Amino acid sequence: MAPQWWWKMNRRPSLLLAGVLAFVAAAWAQDAAARARQAAQLLLEGRYEALAGMFSPRMKQAAPPEKLRQAVEPQLRALGAVRSTGEPQTGRLGAWETALVPVEFEKGRLQLQFTFAQTGEIAGLFLRPPDFTLTPAWQRPAYSRPDSFEERPVTAGAPGWPLPATLAMPRGRGPFPGVVLVHGSGPNDRDETVGAAKPFRDLAEGLASCGVAVLRYEKRTREHAQKLAETGATLREEVIEDALAAAELLRKTPGIDPDRVFLLGHSLGAWAAPLIAREDRRLRGVILMAAPARPLEQLYVQQIRYLLSAGGEAGEAARARLADAEREADAARRIRETGEGPERALGAPRAWWLSLRGLDPLAAAARSPVPLLLLHGGRDYQVTDEDFRLWQQALEGRPGAVLKRYAALNHLFQPGEGRSTPQEYSRPGHVAAEVIEELCAWIRAR
Repeated sequence: MAPQWWWKMNRRPSLLLAGVLAFVAAAWAQDAAARARQAAQLLLEGRYEALAGMFSPRMKQAAPPEKLRQAVEPQLRALGAVRSTGEPQTGRLGAWETALVPVEFEKGRLQLQFTFAQTGEIAGLFLRPPDFTLTPAWQRPAYSRPDSFEERPVTAGAPGWPLPATLAMPRGRGPFPGVVLVHGSGPNDRDETVGAAKPFRDLAEGLASCGVAVLRYEKRTREHAQKLAETGATLREEVIEDALAAAELLRKTPGIDPDRVFLLGHSLGAWAAPLIAREDRRLRGVILMAAPARPLEQLYVQQIRYLLSAGGEAGEAARARLADAEREADAARRIRETGEGPERALGAPRAWWLSLRGLDPLAAAARSPVPLLLLHGGRDYQVTDEDFRLWQQALEGRPGAVLKRYAALNHLFQPGEGRSTPQEYSRPGHVAAEVIEELCAWIRAR
């Protein structure tokens, strides 16, 4: 039987989530894997003092070396000698950055799970069964009709940056309208996976079921993390170039109506969408989902305040964390506004913040003649009602603009009740059916 013992501490949520500046943490997975390998080696060798040196302060207090030894060693000894240690699997478990290290013993197998605080320190240690995965398996939503479309692999991306992609193509006689999905910040996969949620896969299958082709692709910051780390990245390299290339790829795809290609951006992708439409005048329409309206560093500080409050954190430690966030955000603002400041701020390089100087997506959207649909979730704590109100003001009286707020939906457009929290993303859920219906109707009307 797989060991049932586990240890976990420090359940504070990760403060950089999909919609707000999870930026080029593309190197994180590689770093987490290295730290997990080191921790696994120390644990398996019984070097508990050295292992404790990798713990967060709270974890050190809860699991001092001798206490950890007494809890873990009998479990590991019962499995016999170690035969092999596999490559770590990295990802998220709920709001936590996590790595799983598979280990084969003489008498069985298990996985060592290491959960990391934002500092990189180990905040949790678990013994997991060999079939444990970081996220629950995705299940098709009720609105997906897989017999009505087919999916095929394609290659998207700007020249020199090939990106694995999936095209969901309706069955039947075309030509069909097509939509390009543009991710939020961070090294997202083509499904924009966040915990147990895959909102881009929901959108792709929902739209394809109503006769709309959908192209989704691995983000450049995920597929070419090492190359980007060497060359640097701006908003253009992170988002704009590949979105433009994807729209052109759809136009050249047999069965797609080249005059009915749309762009759908989520979070950072929604913020950038009016800027992309300004360059691609052939787009038939632009869809913004959870679109920020305020400077991104402001959203970061707001999110920190919200999560500290939602987690019940107060006192000196919470004030210190908020003060750190405000200092980092101020550094980002100074780079963006004046060109002065440190080489990095909020995890993003100076060049990235400089690339935002002078950009005004709200003004670009207000001046654009392209039909625009803006959707907002009333329970979104990452891009809030304040952002929605600013978009309403910017687009007031603008022909061809439709704005809609869904009171019960969160940042991923999943339904829920009460205050939204990061833990929602770790539970299976889907983009709401009413959002799919709205998108299908709006696209067909164009």
